[in-house]
Amino acid sequence: MTRISGLLGATALSTIVSTSAVLADVTAEGVWQDLQEVYASMGQALTFENEQIGNGTVTVTGLASSWSSGVESGTLTLPDMVFADQGDGSVRITLPGSYTIDIEGKGGIDGDMAMVVDVSHPGLEVIVTEADGKMTYATSAQAMTVAIPSMTLDNQTFPLNMSFTTEDMIASTTHQQSEEVLDLAYDYQFGKTDVALDM
Repeated sequence: MTRISGLLGATALSTIVSTSAVLADVTAEGVWQDLQEVYASMGQALTFENEQIGNGTVTVTGLASSWSSGVESGTLTLPDMVFADQGDGSVRITLPGSYTIDIEGKGGIDGDMAMVVDVSHPGLEVIVTEADGKMTYATSAQAMTVAIPSMTLDNQTFPLNMSFTTEDMIASTTHQQSEEVLDLAYDYQFGKTDVALDM
């Protein structure tokens, strides 16, 4: 999951800004543009089918983020993502309650590999702010579950039934980009966490 943590990763929700910080308003269109630039800086291909801009919102449909590390590649697919101005200089990002990540590996020790990762996080909230030239994506969710039902090795599928569930997730991703350098900082907090594996 480390390869997708930047994507989405990509998201993050609670930032504490000191009173001396220089705050700046962000817009829905500006945050959407920023997200595309961050993905490009991390070497990820971000594609989408359609975008609608107007009335302080940006709605993107058919969104997909793809990456490759040589022997491994993956694609995260979202049916839609909505950016909306909040009227206080911040932007809220609304994601679907669930989505999938397709991962493939070529030429590994055990041969070619493929698996589908199911991610669900009902009630996820993402708020984007800017201070001192840094963008912060602050994320919170009452619960998040990452599940891998099966894995395919050399065209043979094996049941895996692996899941990771965490409660009361709070995370923030702050970045600043200058020329071709992307400076990223992460902060994650989790409550109760359950891991299940039934092979």
